[in-house]
Amino acid sequence: MGKPSPFEKMVQSGQAPRRAVSRSMLVLLVAAFGGALALKAWEERKDADRAILVEQSRNALAISGQVRAELVSSRARMEGLLLGGASLDAIRRGVPFDAVGERSPSNGAWAQLADQNSVRVYAQSNDGTWVSGLRSSQSLLPALDGHEVTLVSMSNSPPATMFKTVNGRRTALACSPISGSDLGACVSGPAPIIDLGDLNRAFMYLLLLAAPALAVTGLLQAIAKLHRARENDAERAKEALSAAARIDTAFEVSGTIGFWRWDPESQLLTLSPQAAALLGAMHSGDMTLDEF
Repeated sequence: MGKPSPFEKMVQSGQAPRRAVSRSMLVLLVAAFGGALALKAWEERKDADRAILVEQSRNALAISGQVRAELVSSRARMEGLLLGGASLDAIRRGVPFDAVGERSPSNGAWAQLADQNSVRVYAQSNDGTWVSGLRSSQSLLPALDGHEVTLVSMSNSPPATMFKTVNGRRTALACSPISGSDLGACVSGPAPIIDLGDLNRAFMYLLLLAAPALAVTGLLQAIAKLHRARENDAERAKEALSAAARIDTAFEVSGTIGFWRWDPESQLLTLSPQAAALLGAMHSGDMTLDEF
């Protein structure tokens, strides 16, 4: 008999065929790809949040400029009337103000927040008397669809740009100070944690992840099928080798039966000495059919 092949050695030793690709490695690759997609989605979510805050900051800056222009105009008209010696009632009607009275600013700012709904504007007469006029906050603020616009005191609420969550509702807030005053214009609007853009990104990334996941699943199934086939082949080869070993052992143990072999190519019959003696042949070894 010739030298056994590596496959025969593996069968004889009872070892199972090895997988060419590790299943855990494939799963790890898919997980890594999914993690990369999740990180990409998170970065895009953060970019979208930054874009929302930038937009709110621009809105707040634009509104603060409009409010300042209106307050400066009111103050200028009030100062002009004071220089002309107009009465307080004439100033109230001429600017116009909701109310006018003698009052000095508390912190030196020419415009302050009187309450949540009113703004107080200050001007000084020729004799050094301070006069203040009240204007409604709503009359100063423009309407912005889908957003809430308010005036705040900068001494109590410094300028801020951030997200706030109250009762499960997330909003984007941005405030811009009004130069020379104690006022700031703030704009807030809804900023849901998950919006339509997030759903679209999630669907797209799921599709991107599904392709390699399905490919790896099919590959794992093919590997498992191939592994089972190789195991079956190894089992059959092992059984065949065992059967051959049993036959060889039977020949060797009997001692008197021997063996014979027919070669179709050479048309020769080969008898072992035991078989030749059993059949009464003149000699053993190779012989033609006629000689046999």
